[in-house]
Amino acid sequence: MRLKILLIFSCLSLTFAKYRPRSINSRPHDCEDYCHDYDRLRDRVELLEERIRTIEQRKCTKQTEEFNQRINALEARMNASLVVQNEINNDFSANITSLQSDVDYLQNITTPTTPPPTESSSSTISFALAILFSFFLLNFYF
Repeated sequence: MRLKILLIFSCLSLTFAKYRPRSINSRPHDCEDYCHDYDRLRDRVELLEERIRTIEQRKCTKQTEEFNQRINALEARMNASLVVQNEINNDFSANITSLQSDVDYLQNITTPTTPPPTESSSSTISFALAILFSFFLLNFYF
C-alpha cells in the first residue's frame, strides 16, 4: 500500500513538474532569450511606428494634393465665369450703344426742325364768338 501511494505521489510530482515555472537560474540562456525577444520586439515596434508615420505622410500628401486640385478647379471655374461675365458686359454695352443711337435717330425724325406756328388765344376766342354769333343768327332767321 505504501508502495502504491509512493508511486502515485511520484507520478503526480512528475506531472506537475512539467508545468511548474522555472526560475531564471535554472536556465541561464533564458535571460538572453528575453533580451533578444525584447530587442526584436522593440525593432518591430520602431518599424511599425515608421510605417505609421509614412502612411500619415502619404495621407497628408494625398489630402494636400486633393485640396490643391479642388483649388485649381475652383480657380478655373472662376476665370471661366469672369470671361463669360466680361462677354455679357461687352454685349450689354454694345446693345445699350445701339439702342441709344436708335433713340437719337428716332428723336431726330420726330422732332421738327422748325416749330409749328402757335395760335394766339385772342384769335381762338374771336373764332369761338363768330361761331356762336352765327348760330344765333341762324336761330333768329329760322
